[in-house]
Amino acid sequence: MIPLEDRIKWAERADKNQNPANFFRQHYDPDTTRSQLAKKDCALYRILSRKRLLDEAIPDFDHETSERVRRARTEVSRFGNDPFAYYQEHHAGLTRGQLWKQDQSLYQRLRSDGLLDQVPVTRTDFGNDPVAYYQEHYAGLTRGQLKKQDPSLYQRLRRNGLLDNVPAKPIKIR
Repeated sequence: MIPLEDRIKWAERADKNQNPANFFRQHYDPDTTRSQLAKKDCALYRILSRKRLLDEAIPDFDHETSERVRRARTEVSRFGNDPFAYYQEHHAGLTRGQLWKQDQSLYQRLRSDGLLDQVPVTRTDFGNDPVAYYQEHYAGLTRGQLKKQDPSLYQRLRRNGLLDNVPAKPIKIR
């Protein structure tokens, strides 16, 4: 068989009407994996994927095994087998947005493991009364100033329909 580096690529084929799965069978070793094909002939890989012919061209692909291998590779990461425990130990109290900014790989790992719903979406340190929190910490600020200084408090007040408790603009007296 021709070495993988010397094979005709999909984009360089003579017969432009050829079935991509047949082209793969004629020009590539049956043991070629999807990742090898994607690296060596990305155009063929893309066309097989778009036409949903990857399973026909590379029938021995095992989705479950592939997922296990991917997870096994990531489990060797700094998060260990429990990324949520790592989150609690190193980033406890951060919201999803803050976690994304500080540690994107942990965010993605939590997302892929289905654990992201355990990370809080918004800050919860306003207590049950965000208006009281505003009056205690930001009394006198206008809505615009509050939005710049503490966007999450501003959004919480807006969502709860409580922005009327925050002055809009200072009234200029002439």
